[in-house]
Amino acid sequence: MTQAGEIPSILWSQHDTAKAAWVAPDRATVNGQIDWSLFGDLQAAVLRGAIERNKGADCISEGTLRKEVIGAGVANNLADLARNSVAAYSGTLINRAAGFADGDPATLLEVRIDRILKSSPQFSIKGAGDLLYVAYPVAEFQIKGLKFCKSDDSLLRGIPQIGDKVLVFPMSGPLNEDRNMMYLYSQEMFVQKSGGDLGVPPRWRKDPQINKASTLREVESMLKVDLFPEAAGRKEVGSTSAQHLEFDAIHEAPGTSLA
Repeated sequence: MTQAGEIPSILWSQHDTAKAAWVAPDRATVNGQIDWSLFGDLQAAVLRGAIERNKGADCISEGTLRKEVIGAGVANNLADLARNSVAAYSGTLINRAAGFADGDPATLLEVRIDRILKSSPQFSIKGAGDLLYVAYPVAEFQIKGLKFCKSDDSLLRGIPQIGDKVLVFPMSGPLNEDRNMMYLYSQEMFVQKSGGDLGVPPRWRKDPQINKASTLREVESMLKVDLFPEAAGRKEVGSTSAQHLEFDAIHEAPGTSLA
């Protein structure tokens, strides 16, 4: 089992356990070449195409190519984000590493869960201290002389740093076999920088409700009091989704209870 603070070299896909949901650069090569067997056919085709198109360039870039998942939740405001997400987790970023997530260059964020605001049986996360891996689709790294890079202007300014507090809303189920890895598509992460600043994705910067918040805890309080008032202090099981909205102290790490 992976220990906290230790980024795994590979996380196997939930949908095809012979393929990688996440793979580190060193693990992605065999005999000095990319091991294409770790990638799905479509993933390999996209990556091969990017390598071919960028011959002679400083880096192999997929630009802001963004994935779309059939059946993933959509959100136009904070209420949508909370209600249509699969789950909602608050935690601390304890490690990160660059590599390939679902075939794309990305930075894998290792998050230690502090609180579960909305749980889901789709994910294996049960309480404080569990690990969530977040594939953040921005990265720059090299493999055997090939430099890969990916950017995305719809995300936060800069990749979150170790020590930052994060609030994430998976909009679809987990990618990996252990059911604790999500892919960040665009708007579903808020970050409280270790220096105190609240990082909000561009899409939400004009949201009047979110603009009232200056801390991550204030965003959490909006979710708890404004969006799910009937769930505050107790458990509720959704009749159609079988998802749980949980605000019990049992899901909080010591010293992290909401005021």
